[in-house]
Amino acid sequence: DLQAAGGDIRFALLHSQWSSYVAGNPTVGIGELGSSEHAADQKALFESSLRSTLDSLKKKGIERILVIGPMPLFPNLVPNCLALADRVGRDRTKSCGLPRADADKISDPVRALLRSASAGIDGVRYIDVIDDFCDAQWCRPFADDTILYIDNFHLADSGMEKIIDSHRADFDWLFAAPSNP
Repeated sequence: DLQAAGGDIRFALLHSQWSSYVAGNPTVGIGELGSSEHAADQKALFESSLRSTLDSLKKKGIERILVIGPMPLFPNLVPNCLALADRVGRDRTKSCGLPRADADKISDPVRALLRSASAGIDGVRYIDVIDDFCDAQWCRPFADDTILYIDNFHLADSGMEKIIDSHRADFDWLFAAPSNP
């Protein structure tokens, strides 16, 4: 409740493993409030629910909302995979990375839903972060010798720093001084 928090919250950052909710994962499916069943159209419910959340936050006085798009989900625990690849002399990218085509297959529909749900709402921005981790061929859970993930889908601080550095203008906008202090 924003009132309980003092009512002076001016911005929100929305970040999730969005792909889990709309990529056909039967254990994470979403349903209508109060229903024990998954919705028949997961994508439509996801988009309308996110739009409703954004609208609700705006009505409560949140001035700026930044929605961070999906990141690649890696098949193995990243720190373990990288340590093993290094120990046995395997290529880190081929052993622990993800082909870009595989990442796009999962994240493209999610990115489209996030863009659509956030479009046209004043004070809402969407940032696509897939290129922060992927080139045209591979997605990597590391940059040089820095590990960007703590497991196969949660970012390490270094991963979040990479996103912030790549989208500095959007984060500066998010943390800007309030328009009516």
